[in-house]
Amino acid sequence: MKHVLVCVTGQRSCDRLISYGKELIEGDGGDMMVVHIAGYDLSELARGDLAENLEYLHRCAVEHEANLTIIRSDNVVATMVSLINKFDITRIVMGETRKAKVEDSTTSAFEELPHKDVQIIVVPEDEEDEDED
Repeated sequence: MKHVLVCVTGQRSCDRLISYGKELIEGDGGDMMVVHIAGYDLSELARGDLAENLEYLHRCAVEHEANLTIIRSDNVVATMVSLINKFDITRIVMGETRKAKVEDSTTSAFEELPHKDVQIIVVPEDEEDEDED
C-alpha cells in the first residue's frame, strides 16, 4: 500500500502537488497526507494571503480525500523523518525549489534523508503547462 506525503508551501499553486499525489494512489489503494511545515511563528497565519492560500489548499486536500496538516518546526528534515516513521511514508511529493542555489533548498536536504526506500518525487512547476499542450 502506498502512503504518500505531499509537501506544500503557502502558495495556491501547490494544488497541483495535491492532485499529483492523489494520482499516485488511485487504483492501488493507499492514503495521502498533505503537510505544510512552517518555519515561522504561526501567528503569521493571520496574514491575509497566507491564510487564504492555506485555506484554499485545505479545501483542495479535502476534495482529494486528504487533510492539510500544519506543523510548526525549525527543522524540516527532522520533522519529515518523524512523519516518514510514524505514517510509514513510501513516497514524498514536492515542488521544485525556487532558491538560487539548489543545494540550499529543502528539496536538496530531503535527498539526505536516512530512508533510502522512500521515493522523493519533485514535480516541476511547468508540468501543468506541458499537459495542456
